[in-house]
Amino acid sequence: MPKPNLGGRPEIGPKVEIRLPADIAARIAELAKEEGVNRSEMIRRLLREALAAHT
Repeated sequence: MPKPNLGGRPEIGPKVEIRLPADIAARIAELAKEEGVNRSEMIRRLLREALAAHT
């Protein structure tokens, strides 16, 4: 049975859960606040930048 549409933001890809050391999580939160985005978006941006640097 499909999940009911509860509104909100559409999914943009598979959900990935990770655990981070407290210092890294805090730094990501700081960067997100500075950029005016949420932590998830900040993590996506940081990962894109890191991956682009390795290609």
